[in-house]
Amino acid sequence: MMTLLPTGEQLRDKGVAQVTANANLDDGGVWNRQARTLILELSANGVEFTAEVIRSKIGDPPRKNCMGALFLWGIRQGHILHVRDVKPIRASSHASKIGVYRRVVRL
Repeated sequence: MMTLLPTGEQLRDKGVAQVTANANLDDGGVWNRQARTLILELSANGVEFTAEVIRSKIGDPPRKNCMGALFLWGIRQGHILHVRDVKPIRASSHASKIGVYRRVVRL
C-alpha cells in the first residue's frame, strides 16, 4: 500500500500550529492575544495595516515567524484579507515585501 505524502497546505498548517504553540510557551500567549485583539480593532476601524503597525503598537513577536501565523489566523477567521504588497519601512526587513491587510467587507 502506498502512503500519501502530506500536501504543502498540511505542512504549512502543522508549522503554523507549532509556531503558535511555541510562542504561547515563550510568553504565556500575551503577545498573541494582544496581536489578535489589535487585528480585530484595526479591521473594525476599516484601516489598512501591515505587520509594521502591529510591531509599532505591541512590539516584536516572541518568535519571528509568529507574525505570519497571526495574519493567517486573521484571514482564516474571516476578519481580514490581503490587499497588496508594499516595501516595508524598517531597514531590518531588507526591502522584502510585506502584506497590506484590511477588513473583510460582507455584502
